Amino acid sequence: MIRLPYFLGRLRRRYLFPWLIIQFVLNIICRLPVFFAARRADITIINRSVLPGLEEAVKWLPSPKILDVDDSIWLTNPRGKKSAVFLAKNVDAIIAGNKYLAEWYSRFNKKIFIIPTGIDVKKYRPLPVRPSVNRCTIGWMGTDGNFPNLNVAQKAIENILHQHPAASMLIVSNKRPANWNIDGRKIFFRRWNRDTEVRDLQEMDIGIMPLIDSAWTKGKCSFKMLQYMSVGLSVVVSPVGMNNEVLSKDNLGYAANTIPEWEKALSNLIKDKEMREEMGHNGRKVVEKYYSIETTGRQLAEALFKMTGRDAYL
Repeated sequence: MIRLPYFLGRLRRRYLFPWLIIQFVLNIICRLPVFFAARRADITIINRSVLPGLEEAVKWLPSPKILDVDDSIWLTNPRGKKSAVFLAKNVDAIIAGNKYLAEWYSRFNKKIFIIPTGIDVKKYRPLPVRPSVNRCTIGWMGTDGNFPNLNVAQKAIENILHQHPAASMLIVSNKRPANWNIDGRKIFFRRWNRDTEVRDLQEMDIGIMPLIDSAWTKGKCSFKMLQYMSVGLSVVVSPVGMNNEVLSKDNLGYAANTIPEWEKALSNLIKDKEMREEMGHNGRKVVEKYYSIETTGRQLAEALFKMTGRDAYL
């Protein structure tokens, strides 16, 4: 059963289809001005779709045109794969956020640039001095749609919190997860807010990114992992997709597949503050070198200049 937000959630099913038609038409109307403006541009970057449901419109845009993808969008809806393949075949190049996405799209377009998601390292910074207190906070930040991924590590975290009196868990999200015992003593919930996001990350000592191993998660671009690293946190992550690539850059955290592996990794970091700080320092350096918006911005500029046939003076 499809549930819509607010009063729409109380609509009967016979009213749902007309509403979706209205939503579809409004989406098209809202995008038309941008679509026509793109015809005057030197280069067009397409995010997922030009006009939802009317991908044929991409043929009317002048070249060069580039499709930018940072998710496995061919899995998003019944038409997802058909739409993704059509767009890939009818653009001049593709910017992929990781190797997995690049490999999938390379079957339909040979001009691929791999440019990872960039992090603003001036905004996401470590605390100048971390508080010298006898506690360790495991942290997770994400939307409620990612709760199934968080639950991958739930049993291990519950065991760890029981074994280590000084350890706690902080969950930052748009909704409170229903199946976590958030009692305000060992497991805390904080509603995500743009203004407090960095401060919430800085309160953590270990950042976790558990993932279900699937085609969708392989397409993820490790953004939360990079956020943890940018504020100087050691990390424990599922070795899925791009997470493996980031982990290989330096000694910045642990990979964990099974419950025992999650428990061992978290326990090691909780007991060794110096190791946590060293891994956090290494992670920050990796973000600065490979994933800062300065680095990825240069890569994007070089790709765009290359597509327009101009020299890049960067």
